[in-house]
Amino acid sequence: MIGVMFSIHPEQVEKIFEKIGERDGEAVYRKNVELRKNRPRLKAPFPGYIYETAKNGGRGMVVGEFICDQIYTVAKDISEYMYIGDDELDYFSEAEEKGLDICLNDYEINAYLKNGLGYGLHITGLVRYSDPISLEKFSKLGFGRWVPLKRPPQSWCYVEVTENE
Repeated sequence: MIGVMFSIHPEQVEKIFEKIGERDGEAVYRKNVELRKNRPRLKAPFPGYIYETAKNGGRGMVVGEFICDQIYTVAKDISEYMYIGDDELDYFSEAEEKGLDICLNDYEINAYLKNGLGYGLHITGLVRYSDPISLEKFSKLGFGRWVPLKRPPQSWCYVEVTENE
């Protein structure tokens, strides 16, 4: 199955895996929306793989996976609005009720998006690997064919698992 691998800094990876409670018998994690400037062209739901960058003491390996069940369009000032498709969603009321959290402040969001639009990928079905996986177990789409993944994506890339995990 085709999925998407995301390069994520260690500080953000820890927020993704930080359990803050439970809701309806399911674990609730601190960060459950991953912000990107551009989005995969896959229809949700699709599998996402978390590559923890080697920056700042990170592992430089794939440390987990999730299901992206929805992609949100994020306006330049998230403190005012987050958009779901064509529907406006008031971030401070409805987004908090739904438990959506990017774990970035307005300054960080605006600096990253350069005051433009971005995309929030909703993280569900989160799994942390007890033994991180090397990139060699994945292939990426390159030049119209699948090739071994030898280095991490700059932001994200389409991948396929080439060996059983």
